[in-house]
Amino acid sequence: MALDKGALDRWITTEPNWHEVVIVTEENFGEFFGDDLLLNELKCHWTGKNVGYTDWESGDEYGLSFAPFYVLDEDYEILVNAEEYEESQARENEQERELDRQYAEYLATLGDK
Repeated sequence: MALDKGALDRWITTEPNWHEVVIVTEENFGEFFGDDLLLNELKCHWTGKNVGYTDWESGDEYGLSFAPFYVLDEDYEILVNAEEYEESQARENEQERELDRQYAEYLATLGDK
């Protein structure tokens, strides 16, 4: 069987098409990480704080809590706390709106000339 060099070249030079940012909640955690809770193992890439399942103890009480997070890469290595990510997106959206406003003002000045 001969190697199709054209197909190999296309495969090597094609950028991966995985760009979807996914939120992981307690309800869908198993879809991404299986049955293992990965207790205290997952960290926010930006802050270093725990995301996912964390255990806690207070006196005689013991429990689990869950911090939702976003997966930013296809290898599930860049995890970002949901609150941090959403705040970052809001800031980015506000900056884009401000740039759009400034650009519209600039275009208006061109029309005045």
